[in-house]
Amino acid sequence: MILNRVKSRISLCESDDFFTRIDLLVETAVESYLDTPELRDVIFFSGDTPLRSVAVNDGLVGYISDLLSQGTLEGAWCVDDPHALSTLIYYSIHAIADDALMSGARRPRSAVRVSKLVAITPD
Repeated sequence: MILNRVKSRISLCESDDFFTRIDLLVETAVESYLDTPELRDVIFFSGDTPLRSVAVNDGLVGYISDLLSQGTLEGAWCVDDPHALSTLIYYSIHAIADDALMSGARRPRSAVRVSKLVAITPD
């Protein structure tokens, strides 16, 4: 569900606009989790689902990793370990959504722009 929303939104971008694509990916995923807080709570806080196995079983991590790898191949940025960074981004998406929910907001405090937070620039 969330991955489908992400893919649909990113498909509207130019294929070589990696910075917009990664920013939209995070923005859309955060919005999706904020739109479905019950789903997020089941995935992350259910006693039946150990937190450490969620990222392995969630296609979003692989999708982020593929986008980071593709951006590296195309020279948009230099990411030595796409899987590690995709896992970091994945858990950050949930932390941003959690922060918004815990503060009583239905949206993040500000727009989340991964491309502005981390230096993912070519060597």
